[in-house]
Amino acid sequence: MSRMAATLTVSQITYELLEQRAQATQRPLQELADEMLLAHVQLTDHPYILRREGFRGGRPILRGSNIPVWLIAAMWKAGDSPEEIGQSYPHLEPAAIYDAISYYLDHQKEVEAEIMENRIGQVLADTRAKMDEDGVITFSDSYA
Repeated sequence: MSRMAATLTVSQITYELLEQRAQATQRPLQELADEMLLAHVQLTDHPYILRREGFRGGRPILRGSNIPVWLIAAMWKAGDSPEEIGQSYPHLEPAAIYDAISYYLDHQKEVEAEIMENRIGQVLADTRAKMDEDGVITFSDSYA
């Protein structure tokens, strides 16, 4: 694996805590920081896609955002072009949108399952909620 030098800005308190832990374990600060970051962020074979432990169930998201891959894939499958998706999410780089589509094509079974889990009918059934003709969702007392 090639290593690329980069700068990461952390708060002063975070830096001090890392520095204390590095000294206590007699390890280089950089090595400790790398290990701790990688323990919570799982990189994928797609440069704009990652998984974060404890976030969205560890499912793939677009780097630098909270947008799940399944959402981009669902929009693309519904006929939106990558450019149209970019208009909906202007903070995303075009390459990230294309990478999400590429990830979907490489991992179709996984992403299709996520798309199915997030369809409104499934979400309503899972939460025992009802949606009226105006799109207003009401949750039952037993769920809330």
